[in-house]
Amino acid sequence: MIQPLRQIVLTASLFGLLLLVPASAQVRRLPGAVMGLGAGYDHGILIPANGTQEYDPYSNYTQTPWAGFTMIFPKLFGEGLGLSTSMNYAQYNLHATSTQSRTLQTTGGGTATATVEHRYDFFSQAAQWDFMFYAQMGKVARFEIGPWGGIGFFPEWNETETITQPSDARFSNGETNQTIDAGRTTREGVGTFGMAIRASFEIPFLFGSALLPSINARVAGVMPTDQKAADAAISGTIGAGFTLLFGNTQGEVVPSEFVSSEPEPVSVSRPDTTPVAPPAPPKPSLTATLDFYSQTAAGRRSDTLWLQPERTLHQLESALPDAVRFDPNSASLPNRYRRLDRAAAAAFTLDSLSGVDAAEFAGQTLNIVGFRMAASPSARLTVTGGKQRSEPAWFSRARAEAVREYLTTVWGIPPARITVAAAKSGGGEAAVKLAATSPEILQPVNVEWIEQETVAGAVGIEPKIAAEHGVKGWRVTVMRNGKEIATLRDTDGGTGGLDAGLLLGDAAAGGAMPRLQAELVVEDSAGATTIARDALTVASGTVGEALAQRLFRRHILLAVSATELERIAAQVRDSATVTVAATPGSSLQSIRDTLAESFRKQGKRQVALQAVAVEPPLADPAAVEITISQRY
Repeated sequence: MIQPLRQIVLTASLFGLLLLVPASAQVRRLPGAVMGLGAGYDHGILIPANGTQEYDPYSNYTQTPWAGFTMIFPKLFGEGLGLSTSMNYAQYNLHATSTQSRTLQTTGGGTATATVEHRYDFFSQAAQWDFMFYAQMGKVARFEIGPWGGIGFFPEWNETETITQPSDARFSNGETNQTIDAGRTTREGVGTFGMAIRASFEIPFLFGSALLPSINARVAGVMPTDQKAADAAISGTIGAGFTLLFGNTQGEVVPSEFVSSEPEPVSVSRPDTTPVAPPAPPKPSLTATLDFYSQTAAGRRSDTLWLQPERTLHQLESALPDAVRFDPNSASLPNRYRRLDRAAAAAFTLDSLSGVDAAEFAGQTLNIVGFRMAASPSARLTVTGGKQRSEPAWFSRARAEAVREYLTTVWGIPPARITVAAAKSGGGEAAVKLAATSPEILQPVNVEWIEQETVAGAVGIEPKIAAEHGVKGWRVTVMRNGKEIATLRDTDGGTGGLDAGLLLGDAAAGGAMPRLQAELVVEDSAGATTIARDALTVASGTVGEALAQRLFRRHILLAVSATELERIAAQVRDSATVTVAATPGSSLQSIRDTLAESFRKQGKRQVALQAVAVEPPLADPAAVEITISQRY
């Protein structure tokens, strides 16, 4: 459950923000009441009234987007004075952070002093009612001041800890991020009250309405309804917004003494001189429009294509094969095993395996063994050659000698540390078995790396044509920075999607934002033509809170057990996607069923689990690859 002080800090600050929402109740000298709709955004901080707080007062901030309804009444006491009232709804958020040093374990099994960020995020919504007294200053400027009150509901919170450095530090659960507390409640409420000042000016808008931009500053007192008075809080915010007023916003009260006593002139027209309205222009026989759009995550069309940064944490845990497999009737190392020269071997590290697939990883087996043997001078290795029944007997030892020669010449391992043997049975595999005196030589390999890329949404183009005489043909030309890059025609099947990578060019790699335009040319059966154009703006999304973060973890197993599968299932969050890939001859369905049962026991019912049979087989015929994709 939320701690009482955090409840004050989180819920109250957000209500303070919400209730200071500027409903933009700005008004002119109106002849009657006017209604309006407003929206805006506020930003501020919250400090408990008792002077204590778990986080430093300057390490928290509040955000509130809002929308509301406004009613403005006529002047009350004189020229330009009046009263307005508004009711608003807002989504409000509080983010509080602190950092601390803590001794944690490392991936290597040791300990390290790590920097841990403690973050508290709170989200809720509220309803608010306020009164604002306004004073007209000139014809467009206004100044407002007034009180408000409100009540909040449906609070949610999420408290997490994240290791910011060093990169190899881990919590006791083996992760760099952990949830401390999270929840949602409808039993808590927050009341708030305060004063606000606001300055605005009026811009004439369509059909006699008015648009009113405004800026404001507010100070609020906040009190949770189920807490003692000492737990109250004070919030301070600044913000901006606008309101669209509907009705006769241009009306003005005119005193009776200024009404002219002269009669208005009366216009008299003779019946035979009444003007005749000109005939309406003929309706065009061919019209066309073009919609060049991007599709948002919510499925709506937008005139802006957002380039969103996405960061993926890759974790590879792979069992190292204990054998080097040769081609039949050959004693030479196969080309599928990656062979290095002395200079490349000196620069080789396990981190260089970042991004490799299962086959490429198996191809690095001898380099991994050589790297570990060079790092452990006391370790010894036995290589036992084998052959198939139909092969000559000398193949067994020749294959083992080929493995030792590579390790000694490229990796500089003394020959005395590598024992060569031949399998006694002649009906085995065309492979060289590896056995080491030190377990770290053949233990599984764990590699971790971060990959960041820019992801663009889907892009589409849709022409709409109305042709009285029928359409003979149409063509859409897509241009980037004025240069044609794609063409769509009526023979292509009508509307279609476009490759975002083609449209963006260098922008996806950090280049300048391109100018994207589309032009539709239509010809009807009567020979008439028309042209329609549309443009698509390209903008870069914000890093920080908007940064999409994903975890992509791979486990390559050579031996599968229920205990190992349960260990892997414990690392999966609910709503993740898990894929099991193996050869058709393996127990693919049994592995999938065992994982599904582990997820069920752990209460993870939203995991998407699928099994995929791969052909050709993975690097090792018995290998099973399990991949996990999830948010982190």
